[in-house]
Amino acid sequence: MQTKQWLAGLAMVCSLSAGGAMAAPEDDYKEGLLAQGKDDLQTAMVLFKRAADAGHPLAMVAFGTILDLAEENEAALEWLRKAADAGEVAGMDRLGVMLLNGEGGKNREKEGLAWIEKAAGLNHGPSMVVLAKILFSGKSGVGVDGERGLKLLTSAAESGFIPAIKELVRIHRVGEAGVPPDPAAAQFWEAKLPKSVDHRPKTGKRSGGDKP
Repeated sequence: MQTKQWLAGLAMVCSLSAGGAMAAPEDDYKEGLLAQGKDDLQTAMVLFKRAADAGHPLAMVAFGTILDLAEENEAALEWLRKAADAGEVAGMDRLGVMLLNGEGGKNREKEGLAWIEKAAGLNHGPSMVVLAKILFSGKSGVGVDGERGLKLLTSAAESGFIPAIKELVRIHRVGEAGVPPDPAAAQFWEAKLPKSVDHRPKTGKRSGGDKP
């Protein structure tokens, strides 16, 4: 809770201090990523905010994501929507997930799903995995469709997206939503994983982090 309060306070400070020396939005964004990598969130947020104000879509996503972590949902949704409207698939994905999780208020799952569908249609790996999990579970008002879910995962996996490969391994090992277990397919996809990736199947219920 203290971390979220600190982030919320930092977000307010950044909204007031995003001026200063002008630089190209792309430069501000890259410098923001470097600062974020060093856990210098104050500098990162100022740089992301300045680049976002200048119309940089990925900076909008970065700034909106930090606001989301600070539970500044209204402001986060505003920036993520700007990024999504600008055609940035990462913005569509983050916006969709927030709405699906109820962070934009009640009864907005349909809107969230529409953004996830749009990003998945643009071959955005994370959105393809989220949508596949929804189709396997039948949540968010969508009927169970294991066949389509499998196609989405396979497409994302073929592009080298590791979370999709891991999910394919799991599905083929245990079967789900009408997709029967296929040990050979599980072994095939497991061989595509880097050596450093944990290949062990998860048992029991999915963790909260697996929720779309």
